[in-house]
Amino acid sequence: HLAKVFGFLRILNNLQCSSQKISVRFDRFETIEGESETLFRYTAKLVGRERLINVTIVNAIDFDNTTKVLAKLSTFKNGDWVKHNIDILSKGCEFIKNYFMRYMSDVTEKSNLPDDLHNCPFKKGEYYIKDAKFTAKTWPTAIMPPGLYKATFDFMRDGKLVGGFIGIFDIIS
Repeated sequence: HLAKVFGFLRILNNLQCSSQKISVRFDRFETIEGESETLFRYTAKLVGRERLINVTIVNAIDFDNTTKVLAKLSTFKNGDWVKHNIDILSKGCEFIKNYFMRYMSDVTEKSNLPDDLHNCPFKKGEYYIKDAKFTAKTWPTAIMPPGLYKATFDFMRDGKLVGGFIGIFDIIS
């Protein structure tokens, strides 16, 4: 029994260490327009050989729990996008706290995002993220091995799409 515990701990340690050797390189960033209006707009520009990303976020209203986030992940295999086993439907504040702040916190250093972003709501306004370089240090690399990915984030209010974005990125070991 003790050997199994140590074996499991060794596997966890290897997974944790492997994430430190993995980098993320953005390929493309696309804005998703709303059905009848776009309340959350994201524009991005990739900069330089390192593919740093500059993002402008415009919230026409407060981003709170009346906003739902549908996050979908796909992997590029055999010339086509294949749906990954990760789909998340979350309330807006839960998404910011449980996903954005956990997996994207390294991009908030060069930004004007509120220091208390994890406290909801994410206020109406215009925000930027400058020269962001994503790392995989907090990403679930055990279920996201190296490869090309497409992450789609749809923002909905009252059952209607009101904005979002698509990020296409490479996880490189």
